[in-house]
Amino acid sequence: MGFGQSRQKFAYLPESTGDSIFAIVAEELGFVGVVGIFTAFLLFIWSGIKIAKDAPDHFGKFLVMGIIFLITTQFFLNISAISGSVPLTGVPLPFISYGGTFLAILMSACGIVANVSKYTT
Repeated sequence: MGFGQSRQKFAYLPESTGDSIFAIVAEELGFVGVVGIFTAFLLFIWSGIKIAKDAPDHFGKFLVMGIIFLITTQFFLNISAISGSVPLTGVPLPFISYGGTFLAILMSACGIVANVSKYTT
């Protein structure tokens, strides 16, 4: 439809700025936008696994893997809900959905991952 020209966000989707933002991105930006989101998250997951693998102690490895698992699970659960594979659960899309507290918690978790990456071997 073009950037900013989505029709679904006005009457057809519940919580269009939060839980259903992936459907709006797919409608407005098409295949390129969807592939861009998937690529960004796959790079995030890959770098998190690399940081966990190179962490100096077991606590850092488990901490980073837990944070990456949390964000990955929320990502795939949101995508599955928007595509109709599972019922809508209310889980927002990490880093993209509108939300103050959730975004602050995600940024804090990424700060912890960055701190662990500072001490990688």
